[in-house]
Amino acid sequence: MDDLRLAFDAVDRAAEVALRYFEAGVAVSLKEDGTPVTEADRAVEELLRGTLSAARPGDAFLGEEFGRLGESERLWILDPIDGTRFFSRRDPNWRIQIALEVRGVTELAVVASPALGLSWWATRGGGAFESSWPRDEPRRLQVSATETTEHAVLIAMDNDSRARLAPAATPQTEAAACTRTPTSTPSSSPP
Repeated sequence: MDDLRLAFDAVDRAAEVALRYFEAGVAVSLKEDGTPVTEADRAVEELLRGTLSAARPGDAFLGEEFGRLGESERLWILDPIDGTRFFSRRDPNWRIQIALEVRGVTELAVVASPALGLSWWATRGGGAFESSWPRDEPRRLQVSATETTEHAVLIAMDNDSRARLAPAATPQTEAAACTRTPTSTPSSSPP
């Protein structure tokens, strides 16, 4: 099994476990560093480690919950539930993330957002993709042609989250505001 197929398999298994916890609800505790953790975080990381190490017994792991295990040129980096606060509130904006580094170079990454039904992945030299979760018809992602940050627009929230924070701002009004070009002299009346 190639590494990308293995990563998909591990993430899919982990997503099924995570969804069971998500639907049932979980209690949150705090780690020593003050960040939240749940039973689901630990169970998902254990499953990821188990699935990956069964196929690649010589590989090392670096996980958010259990730290580093093993020494190897191949290192799997695991974030079992990115967005634990969202997860514990049953907000679907959480992810399962894994990456593989070989000799310090990231070769692949897979992100699943099973509660939102989305997934993303990328491989070095192979591009980046998005699809529904579980995966079907992938859509190739492209790098923006915008050359400078002052001309870029970045929205790092889904529409529902943005609406909760700023109910008056909608994607249509934000887009119009970003692209509006005055055609006459300003007046005191609203546009």
